Amino acid sequence: MNTITLVGRLVADAELKYLPNSGTPKILFRVAVDRKYKDREGKKKVDFIPCEQLGKHVENLVQYLTKGKQIYAFGELNIDNYKDENGCWNLLLRLM
Repeated sequence: MNTITLVGRLVADAELKYLPNSGTPKILFRVAVDRKYKDREGKKKVDFIPCEQLGKHVENLVQYLTKGKQIYAFGELNIDNYKDENGCWNLLLRLM
């Protein structure tokens, strides 16, 4: 089972887009999640997790997902590999 749960704050307002072929609405947003530990200088470490949600309901949801709001998000962790314009392979992690 591939399940992930995040509690954090939205980095920016969620962005509403539509899939080109089907017109299905999707929202994109990033969540800043504090790690449990601090670095050697005593500073908090933060992970910025990209998230994506699909479906008709997101057209209503997007108005509530604004910068700085604390959210609880859960879903499936997806990992995609892609080659950039320089021919280098990259890894993209995101919560779906």
